[in-house]
Amino acid sequence: MHAGTRRTHETYLVGGRLWLEQDPPPATPTTGDYNRSVAKYNSPIAAGHSDELPLVKANSVVSALSIRWEDVIACARGEAEKPTSPMFRSRAS
Repeated sequence: MHAGTRRTHETYLVGGRLWLEQDPPPATPTTGDYNRSVAKYNSPIAAGHSDELPLVKANSVVSALSIRWEDVIACARGEAEKPTSPMFRSRAS
C-alpha cells in the first residue's frame, strides 16, 4: 500500500469484485483461489510497473471487515450491504 494511504471498507472489496468479474468467473469462491489471483494482480505492482494500489489477501480482508469470507463474497457481489461496523447485516435477513 502506498505510504500514508488508508484503506476503506470499499477498497477492501475491490479485489473481490475484480476477481468475481473475471471471464470466466471463479468456479468456487475460495480464499486460496482468491489469494492466487491477488498474487498475479500484485506482481507488476511489486515490480514497479504499475501505480495501482495492491490488493490484499483474503485473511486481511476478513480481518479488516470483521466478517466471514462468505459475507465478503456476498458483499462484493452486491447481495449484502457494505459492512460499516463489525455488525454485518445481510439484505436477506
